[in-house]
Amino acid sequence: MDQFENTWAVLCTGHCLRVCSASHSPDQRAIRRAHVALLARLPRGSVTTDLSEIAKEIFAKSINISFFYNSYNFKPYAYVHFSSAATKESAMAAMDMPPLMDWQQITEHITTILEEITHLTAEFSQLQHWVKWLEDQHSSQPHPISLLSVVIFLVVFYNAF
Repeated sequence: MDQFENTWAVLCTGHCLRVCSASHSPDQRAIRRAHVALLARLPRGSVTTDLSEIAKEIFAKSINISFFYNSYNFKPYAYVHFSSAATKESAMAAMDMPPLMDWQQITEHITTILEEITHLTAEFSQLQHWVKWLEDQHSSQPHPISLLSVVIFLVVFYNAF
């Protein structure tokens, strides 16, 4: 049973078979899924055994290329599983790839953007009320041009009869 602690996957005919003991608790299983990187833009036709050398170099516990649901074609990316965040980060640094943002950071950025949009919407609403007030103030006062047009109209109309 001890070998299941260190063996996370077995390569079989070009495919990666992930290994996890049935005696593992949900927490132990979650640990195996906690530190995953995505290796994208794989060449068409890549199989897991093609990536086994990379997995050894970066100390990955397993590397897996999934299938599309509707066919047995491989997806153009691989999941690379690590035993810890430190191992994952050192592998990413070795490959000169920036680490992907985690969901917490993404959520915080989206929340900040939504708060800014809410603030700008409130300011825009206040500006609309201010513009409406200004329009009402200026439309209630007679403009000299419009008064002049009325006078000209009356003179022309009066002279016509």
